[in-house]
Amino acid sequence: MKLLIVVCAFATSGLIFAGKGDFKVAPGPVVISEEERAIAPDPNKGMEHGIVLLEEIERDERQAPYLALHYHMRAKILSNEGRGLADVEIPLNTKSGQLKRWWGKVICLDGKFGLLKQEELKRQVIQKGGVRGVEVLKGTIPGVGPGCILDYGYDFWDESFFRLTRISLQRRWPVREMRYRWLTYTGLPAGYRMTHADGLDVEASREGQGVLLVARNLPAIVEEPLMPVVGATRAMATTYYMARNTNTKDFWNVEAKEVDRLASSFTSAKAARELIAQMNLPQGADLEARLKAAYDWIASNIKNRGNLTAEEEEKEGEEEERDERKKDEKDVRSAADLINVKEGSGWQITYLFIGVARALGAEASIVRATDRTDHYWDPLLLTLYQFDRTMAAVRAPGDPDEKATIVAPSSGLPYGQIPWWLTGTNGWLATAKGGREIRLPPSSLRENLMDAKARIRFDDDGTTRVIWSATMTGQQGYLEWLSLRDSTAEERAKSLDEACGASGEFEVTKSGGPELGGKTAGYRLECEGEWNSPGTDETSSSFSFPFDGPWTGDTPELTASTRVHPVVFDFPWVDRATIEIDAPPGFAPVAAPAPITIEVPFARYTVTFTVTPGGYRVEREHRFTPLLIMPVEYPMLREYLAQVRLADRTRLDFRRKEGGS
Repeated sequence: MKLLIVVCAFATSGLIFAGKGDFKVAPGPVVISEEERAIAPDPNKGMEHGIVLLEEIERDERQAPYLALHYHMRAKILSNEGRGLADVEIPLNTKSGQLKRWWGKVICLDGKFGLLKQEELKRQVIQKGGVRGVEVLKGTIPGVGPGCILDYGYDFWDESFFRLTRISLQRRWPVREMRYRWLTYTGLPAGYRMTHADGLDVEASREGQGVLLVARNLPAIVEEPLMPVVGATRAMATTYYMARNTNTKDFWNVEAKEVDRLASSFTSAKAARELIAQMNLPQGADLEARLKAAYDWIASNIKNRGNLTAEEEEKEGEEEERDERKKDEKDVRSAADLINVKEGSGWQITYLFIGVARALGAEASIVRATDRTDHYWDPLLLTLYQFDRTMAAVRAPGDPDEKATIVAPSSGLPYGQIPWWLTGTNGWLATAKGGREIRLPPSSLRENLMDAKARIRFDDDGTTRVIWSATMTGQQGYLEWLSLRDSTAEERAKSLDEACGASGEFEVTKSGGPELGGKTAGYRLECEGEWNSPGTDETSSSFSFPFDGPWTGDTPELTASTRVHPVVFDFPWVDRATIEIDAPPGFAPVAAPAPITIEVPFARYTVTFTVTPGGYRVEREHRFTPLLIMPVEYPMLREYLAQVRLADRTRLDFRRKEGGS
């Protein structure tokens, strides 16, 4: 791996690539050049469907906190699959951003044009790692076809300051040339880092008051489902700012001591003792039991302002409009303030728990973690702004790191569990003596259980009715619980219908979800619906019906015969389902199919069938443990999942009773 770090104040001018930075981001020619016309598909060079001819970006932060972003991309479409190049997505993740100028056109060989007007760009919120919603402008430039040249770009202004920005140098299309100019704010030291650029034609250096990146002939990246994050599979550049007087020689130890100092000063010994006296902790219990009880008390009595329901946010906004004192009451600067107002930020709640844990006799320290669905912690990237979450590590005095329990007091999860997107990688442990890596293991599959129960019956009119429910623990349903809390009533109703299996085949007539006002994550579904499948009729002498549905969980489907990247999963899990299938009127079950067991080193599936007085009873369990499957194991994984899906389609046979109608 090629590693390159530069940290400087950019106070001096050092033009390294003379002339290379002399570009202005602007629309390209409105005609196809002879060189562009001659470009043809070449699968041997990874240029089968399309190619980015030129990408130019300038990010000007010299007048921070104001940002000016200029972007231009020119590409050629080589096949119908290359039409995806015309899908435009402009990040606008602030309320203050303004699109000052936009152009988007397609120039085709026959002289025809396709235009996408600025007012045709639509705002959308897309999921970007964990629970973060990113607002974007999206649209598709019309009239795209093989041989056409695509040319679009924009000027964007924002009142914001980005401490850290990640730039993907590679994408699913080959890139002939890319230029990226970063004009920095001189009030803070700035740096950049490049990764996975080994063997590629990529140059980076200071240029006057900024940084210039120039890349040429970048190969395309193979995109696959369930693949690692972009930063682990392609060339990336990361630009960032640091605090003034940052110690770059011993960065992580110096920062760890400061983080620990801030956490320690948040909760005084007196505040911790007084709070513990209110908690009614179990007398005579061991340290772990007392820590868990304290954790539960804080979760039940201190509200996380970063995880309010949509209704709570609306109510608080109305209260603040009526009473300006509400804003002052929420100015939390210490544990005493937090206890008084009973609500605060996630990191404040974590600091409070650390103070209480130490008062109970435990060793407790801050842990910072990254959202692994977006990026990993990079120790060579000298900034704390790469972290997404503040948590805590607690242990008995003298215990090693591997015996520490990692907790997320503001998450809504039980003691000892942390959000799955923070697990399976390393976090950063900050102590009074310095900082170091700490492993963030996933929760066990037994903690992540979906237990579903379904009843399927056939009415006289041929309607197939289903009543089913599911109770989920741990990581199962956790992300959905967070999403529901942040949704409007209308959005929740739609999400619950989808979770119940709403589709063209299954019409949901009733759906109910978890209690959102609780302090602990929990997900329970209550569903009723009608299956739009042909039932029996008067002429039928036999009938068969499969048992699978949304109640059997989500079995991944991997159709490609080969794999380039590892397969990445969210967390280990267990799906259990008990399905009762009533015989249609006038019919009786024939015989129970033989039980099915499918097993590989990392997963096990079992299903059993029993004839009951009224029909069939199906008991299914699927245990799945891996977070990462390497390409060499992919054939085994693919075959296993195919066998599970086939077993789930087992049909249960019924035969008309003699004299039945």
